[in-house]
Amino acid sequence: MDAGDTNKYPPFNHDTIHSLLYAWRANPEAFGDDFNIPESGNGLPDLLDELKFQLDWLVRMQEADGGVFIKMGHITYAGFVWPQSEDRRPRFYGPPCTGAAISFSSVVAHAARVYAQFEEWQDFADDLRERALRAWDWYQATPHTTDLDDGTIKSGRANRSVEEQRRIEAIAAVHLWALTGEDRFKEALLRWAPTRRQLAEGTWSIYGGGAGESLVEYAGMPGAEAGLADRIRQQLARSAASGDWAPPPEADLYRSWMNTGAYHWGSNNPRAAFGFSALLAAEHGGLGESDRRRLHERARDLLHHFHGVNPHSVVHLTNMSRHGAEHSVTRIWHERFNFNTPLADNPPPGYVVGGPNQNYGGRSRDGEEGSVEWIRGQPRAKAYADFNEPWPMNSWEITENAIYYQAAYIRLLAEFARPAP
Repeated sequence: MDAGDTNKYPPFNHDTIHSLLYAWRANPEAFGDDFNIPESGNGLPDLLDELKFQLDWLVRMQEADGGVFIKMGHITYAGFVWPQSEDRRPRFYGPPCTGAAISFSSVVAHAARVYAQFEEWQDFADDLRERALRAWDWYQATPHTTDLDDGTIKSGRANRSVEEQRRIEAIAAVHLWALTGEDRFKEALLRWAPTRRQLAEGTWSIYGGGAGESLVEYAGMPGAEAGLADRIRQQLARSAASGDWAPPPEADLYRSWMNTGAYHWGSNNPRAAFGFSALLAAEHGGLGESDRRRLHERARDLLHHFHGVNPHSVVHLTNMSRHGAEHSVTRIWHERFNFNTPLADNPPPGYVVGGPNQNYGGRSRDGEEGSVEWIRGQPRAKAYADFNEPWPMNSWEITENAIYYQAAYIRLLAEFARPAP
């Protein structure tokens, strides 16, 4: 699953799985064995149990030769069937593609490193390692494919450009080099890491930031190439000094300023990424104590925005009243909790919504003029409403949840889910 639909896309897992693995690695104590999921009580971290559920699906998307199917889903829209157990439509697989294969190799190699730390998962980790290598080899032997998702299978397009695939290749190379020590992976990393947006732009890009954390890890690895490692650390330091990347709290009334362009569909994703990226700069940028404190403060303020310090005074996680929130969002665009279901205003707690969208393009239904057009007239940080209506109101542009929003938020939250000193 990706977001508000139930179709599945291997390429969309790239930032998501890296973010969740780094969240656990940053603070294992935050993720115990008591989150009330089916695997709770098995003596293993529930976050990794949950990730394994996704990884078990991902490995089923790989063919024997190493190729990975681009997506799996329906070829028609459901027409709001509820409950979903009544949806009898068949599902279809898209063809293997290089973008899916290199994304798969990247996250599965990282996962192999993490799961190998547990005796109970050693066989699983060994299998992931072998699959990551097989996907890499298939990717290297196959001409790049960039247009195999033609939209026949709904809903999001999962194609990746050649440039995007090269950027993903750099991240896969980090983890495969860490797994194997083979020079071919280090050579690929040195070739393609400079194309990552984190290094190619003026400041450390928060787009692809979950996977981009792999570069920071690489800079601290024994045997890392000194020039690239220095460039990574210098880019973090340069970003920390930028008023457009880490402004002072007073730049925004709610102490969580973002650049105008970040208030797009899914703006909560860059918000969380700005937060955990600030923490990476604080830890790895070679900065002084005052700058490190300033960056930690910025990360906390960005987290507080999710928890209600924002223009709506609303927690941007669903249905959190039982967990202490006075005002949290109550509606998301999701097939299980749509406007016409008994759960329309009662989704499970804790889903992160997309957030304010200054480019919102929905319109009112005939005879209800003005019901949503007002959203576009709001200041960018207020371009939000708590609703889950379909076309033409297009609530998905604002309230749809997504695995990548959720993962970025958890990555940020993990740094602060620690016992009080």
